[in-house]
Amino acid sequence: MHIAVYKGDLALVKCLLEEGADPCLGGKHQLPPLHLAAMIGSPSIVQALVDKGASLAANDFVLFTALHCATYFANEQVVRCLLSCGADGNVCGGVKDRPLHLAASRGLSAITSLLLEAGADPQLADDEGNLPLHFAAKTGHMAVLNILLRSSSNVVEIVATRNVYGDTPLHLACYGGRLDAAKALITAAGSHLMVSENVFSETPLHAACTGGKSIELIAYLMKQPGVDPNYQGQDGHTALHSACYHGHLQIVQYLLENGADQSLAARTNERPTNPQGAPQSTFAAAIMALNRPETLSGISSRDSDQQTPVIWAYEKGHDRIVALLKQYANKRPDADDQQTPVIWAYEKGHDRIVALLKQYANKRPDADVCSEYSSGDSYTPLPSPMGRLRSMTREKAEVLQLRSTLPPIFHLSLADIDFQEAIGSGSFGKVYKGSYRGKVVAIKRYRAAVYGCKSEVEMLCREVSILSKLAHPNVEAIGSGSFGKVYKGSYRGKVVAIKRYRAAVYGCKSEVEMLCREVSILSKLAHPNVVSFVGAVLDDPSQFAIITEFVSNGSLFSLLHEQKRVLDPPFRLRISYDVAQGMRYLHDSAAKPVIHRDLNSHNILIHLDGRAVVADFGESRFMCQTEEENMTKQPGVKVFSQSGRYDRRVDVFSFALVVWEVHSGELPFSHLKPAAAAAEMAYKRGRPPLPDQPTAQFPAPILELLPMAWHQDPIARP
Repeated sequence: MHIAVYKGDLALVKCLLEEGADPCLGGKHQLPPLHLAAMIGSPSIVQALVDKGASLAANDFVLFTALHCATYFANEQVVRCLLSCGADGNVCGGVKDRPLHLAASRGLSAITSLLLEAGADPQLADDEGNLPLHFAAKTGHMAVLNILLRSSSNVVEIVATRNVYGDTPLHLACYGGRLDAAKALITAAGSHLMVSENVFSETPLHAACTGGKSIELIAYLMKQPGVDPNYQGQDGHTALHSACYHGHLQIVQYLLENGADQSLAARTNERPTNPQGAPQSTFAAAIMALNRPETLSGISSRDSDQQTPVIWAYEKGHDRIVALLKQYANKRPDADDQQTPVIWAYEKGHDRIVALLKQYANKRPDADVCSEYSSGDSYTPLPSPMGRLRSMTREKAEVLQLRSTLPPIFHLSLADIDFQEAIGSGSFGKVYKGSYRGKVVAIKRYRAAVYGCKSEVEMLCREVSILSKLAHPNVEAIGSGSFGKVYKGSYRGKVVAIKRYRAAVYGCKSEVEMLCREVSILSKLAHPNVVSFVGAVLDDPSQFAIITEFVSNGSLFSLLHEQKRVLDPPFRLRISYDVAQGMRYLHDSAAKPVIHRDLNSHNILIHLDGRAVVADFGESRFMCQTEEENMTKQPGVKVFSQSGRYDRRVDVFSFALVVWEVHSGELPFSHLKPAAAAAEMAYKRGRPPLPDQPTAQFPAPILELLPMAWHQDPIARP
């Protein structure tokens, strides 16, 4: 019988049943035939077994019924069949998990609706106190979450329900970084949920910082009425403690930028009490104890509420941290008695966060906008755990020079920008979608690097300089690239892209140099086929960003390789022509001619009307720059000049690859890794394949153009 069911052979199953086979007989692992039919998704076999007496309430070895199995394996028709035969939608599994729990955790909206229509109760909890809503919030399945909210007669009560750990569905959504789920739950039940603590003394904001999965979620939570970034849980720890303890560097950076106080201390001599309404659980208490720093019980030299960071570091053998803590204690006499975020970061060994906290601790409130760079002629930070010191004099000069030369219309304040979502990322930082004075914008934000072998100030300054010269009131574009994330937003009623740079403490290359260079270049450009520059945020290195206009159709790469669009011949030619026009402008007509140096399908954006624009000037250079600055820096697809020096011919080569990609719909040398592809073209003189005769894909003019444009001799290129 089991073999026949597994094969889905209805005729054989019916034959066996007619001959007296037991429809309830369990196999080796006590799996009745009905369970197996539910798993393979055969409603006809399920019906045949039920008709012959198969029990709908029979359990397997984990106490699942056939309805559990059909739900888990997402077999909607079998669920419908079982329910129509009278299966109980509230039947329990081994840990009181019901089919509705399984449907919610797997995001099965259709099955969720079927179960609810059949009388499944969304307010029944499993052994850990989790409702189906907890599972939907944790996994972020919005369709199921919304169905559960609509089906509840008391939304506020169900959203405020705690499990044995004191977690509401909002807590679980925040631990998982589920922004949309958090928004829906707060909208449904109100912002009073924001002060609800679990057994670990964590509010939803704490939970989001512990999970560390979404800065956007944290930003949203901090905007809710009554939310205090310095709220201390029952054990005294703040959201900043949580981020430090779990090593989330960017979250720490964001909290510090938005009012988090690192001097607040957690209490080591208390355990958080059970929140009101949270079920008692010895298991939860044990978990809570395991999540406290191990040294709380391992240091006996002083009373528990006097455990200093230096004692913790000494007993753990962290000599360099001991030295740092002694230096820090001289600046803050009361530091020995405090369980501050920096202590939790020390305990977990998150050196970059320790350095970041110290950097912010030593900022003077009345310092100028470059105070984090300067102290006299250069900036010397406190010693890091790596013992490295770097001078930032050059970056300071570049930023100040850019600020003085950038037209006032392009000077923006990050306080005026509303971040909405991340839309891109790269080595420079992130690009966000946001709004600025009622206009949707893209924000390219650079990291504010304190250490590094190369400053990205130059890159930012160059891009801003270029984009500011591209400004045109009627052009819409989007900025993205190899720097970080891109956000869509608004600025003065206009949709823009926000290219935002990550704030990194360490790195082999400082993005401040890159940002300055990019801003410097962008501010000098204006052409319909080049991305339009809106402005830059330069007041605070931790908030560096480039704002360009937003291009809603995205990149050429996305069009070809993610959406898999098949472009018709006129559209292919138009893209190539637009890119050629943009590059010709950069090389010949701009106020200061520019070499792009990173032209590829990622950096070509397409408007709704089909117009293509060239974007991302993070690697670009003005042609008049010194020879050393135009030298090849690293191996890659961009490097094709045998002399190792960039000029406009490298853009011509890249343009040829883009044209081939547009007409073939494939990536050049996609079977090779980037470095191998670069070597293939630069040293082995390999080129993407072309047909011998004109085809619909490669018409005669294209076949004539490409060999000239990617000619092995740069001088022979047009």
